Parts: sequence; C-alpha cells; structure tokens
Amino acid sequence: APFTSKVQDISCMITLLQEGRCALVTSFQSFKYMSAYSFIQFIACIILYSFDALLSDNMFLASDLFIIIPLAFSMCRTHPYHKLVPQRPTSSLMSFQVIASLAMQVVIHAFFQTTVYLTATQLSWFTHCEPIAGSHNTSCLEVTIIFLASTFQYVASVFAFSVSKPFRKPFYTNYLFVLFLILAFGMSIWLA
Repeated sequence: APFTSKVQDISCMITLLQEGRCALVTSFQSFKYMSAYSFIQFIACIILYSFDALLSDNMFLASDLFIIIPLAFSMCRTHPYHKLVPQRPTSSLMSFQVIASLAMQVVIHAFFQTTVYLTATQLSWFTHCEPIAGSHNTSCLEVTIIFLASTFQYVASVFAFSVSKPFRKPFYTNYLFVLFLILAFGMSIWLA
C-alpha cells in the first residue's frame, strides 16, 4: 500500500519498518492475551460446572470491565523499539511459536486453578457447596476461590505476553499500561 511522508528521502523506511514490526507483534500479543483470557474463563467454568455452580453475572462484568478491557487496550499502546534489528517477527498466527506459547499458558492456568481449588478444599474452614435445584449456585466458596484465582491469572497472562525487545519498547515505558497493571493487581489483592 502506498504511504506518504514529509521526508523527501528513504530514511522514513526505518520508521515504517519499526512501526510495522511493532504492529505485527502487538497484534499477535493481543490475540494471545484474548485467547488466554477466554481459556481462563473456560477452565473456571468447567471446574465450577463439575459441582453444579457457576460465576455470577457480576463476576463476569467486574473482570471484563475492570481488568480485561483496560489491560487489553493499554497493552497495545507500547511504542516500537528505537533500533531496527535484522531479525524478523513471527509472520504467521498459526506458527509453532505462537501456538506453543499459548498452549503452555493454558496448561499453566489449568494447573494453577486446579491446584488453588484443591488446596482450598483441604483447609479446615472450607465448606463444600450444596447444590440447590433450579439455582445457579453463585454464592459458594468454590465460586469465590475460582473467581479470585482467575483475576490473578488475567494479570499474570497480560504480563507474560508483554513482548518487548527487539520490536517493542519494554512494557514499563507504557505508563498507562503500568498504571492499569498496578490497579488490576491491587484490585485482585483487595478482592482476595
């Protein structure tokens, strides 16, 4: 596609390549984060459905409005790295590198949620949910435990997928993202 520049020589090509590579890496990062987010919720729902409970609408709304949306939008605002390198970013969304990193995150998240649930059930104060016929069973300890574990996982996965050098600046140069990261982590701690 044609592009225009006020610079009358080819020096703007370096900026164009830096921006393009940063945009490609950012697109893959966003895909992986939103996929991980979906898998985290899927795993949480599967665990909760195993004893006839589910997350409440307010829990879904809180995680979407206060964690997912701010982090997803702000992580994309990281600028390109100042130096152009000969290495090229992954160019295929279905490459082994992209799919393997996402698959490993899903395995780690499933292990973490299962471990948190099983550990909590071993505590002396824990009482199991008694299913009520015709009810959604959203006010059980199991639901709260899985919800709190998933809020930490949303923050951890956005941090894990924050790619930096050699195509993007480090995540801490994106002040809005750092602010939302701190707020989301603080909210998760406050809820716990």
